[in-house]
Amino acid sequence: MILIVSNNDDWSTNDVVEWIRSKGVPFERLNFDNFSSYTCEIIFEANKSYVHLGIGETEIRLNSEDLAVIWFRRSAKPVFFNTANLANSFFNRRLLETTDIESKYFYRSFFHAIGNNKKWLNDFTSSYNDKIETLLKAQALNIDIPVTFQTFTKSSAIKFLTKHPDVIMKPIYNIEMFNIEGLMYMPYTRKIRIEDLAFFDEQIFPVFLQTEIKKKYEIRSFFMDGSFYSMAIFSQQSNQTETDFRKYNYIKPNRRVPYQLPAEIEHKLRLLLDSLNLNSASIDLIKAVDGKYIFLEVNPVGQFGMVSYPCNYNLEEKIANFLIQAHEQ
Repeated sequence: MILIVSNNDDWSTNDVVEWIRSKGVPFERLNFDNFSSYTCEIIFEANKSYVHLGIGETEIRLNSEDLAVIWFRRSAKPVFFNTANLANSFFNRRLLETTDIESKYFYRSFFHAIGNNKKWLNDFTSSYNDKIETLLKAQALNIDIPVTFQTFTKSSAIKFLTKHPDVIMKPIYNIEMFNIEGLMYMPYTRKIRIEDLAFFDEQIFPVFLQTEIKKKYEIRSFFMDGSFYSMAIFSQQSNQTETDFRKYNYIKPNRRVPYQLPAEIEHKLRLLLDSLNLNSASIDLIKAVDGKYIFLEVNPVGQFGMVSYPCNYNLEEKIANFLIQAHEQ
């Protein structure tokens, strides 16, 4: 059986599921944003481990022996109780930290119970990577990266901005979207100037700065099971998207076309992904005006539909076929 771990509203997962369903192959889909509405029992005994899940009167028995392959598409952090009424006190903050850790390891034990020695298309241990670790590994493989700088003092940031006048700022960790009173917010990559720091104290919140790369175009490459499916994005042709193409210009969308990375670049990226224990991921690069390929980051759970549809790669069926072949082996 195929197990798909995702979120309820992930449309890329929906498309892959339709392909699997059309081929008549058995699968279960587990939406982790609904996980707390399940009943769940995780059992380790003798030489086996298994999981009982229930939704209403429906029970799903996930026996490790019955699973052939697991696709860890993405998952929300499960919420097991409502914290909204907790007072903002030191005790309750520590209580929340403790329960968050306990929830995290309950979540991990679930995957250990069902996924030990199974074939994964990505797995829960590598679903979020460390940007700095990734940049260091890319650097060790002689992959070009932007000059990167981190600090929590204003004077140090000003010194870096004086030396490198064209600088962008982005989150140190992965991009997280959040909802406030019905509106969705997401941090973008943006340019930063010395005057932006004028009203800050000497100690600032830690910042992640990189030199801005003058680009011919951006490249989003989806990697799966040894193959790259790449797309060039001409984001620099719009003022709205030139720094971050995710600030989509819906009136005049960026031109997006299929792209072939040089064999040498693909080889180095394969080595990088191997070192990160990833057999599927989205990779962001820039083709600079000087002809160099500049690596930006890896997203293990990035959207692939935005590459698949414009470039006619049909990645949804390719993923379905990968899972079906693993199921049949």
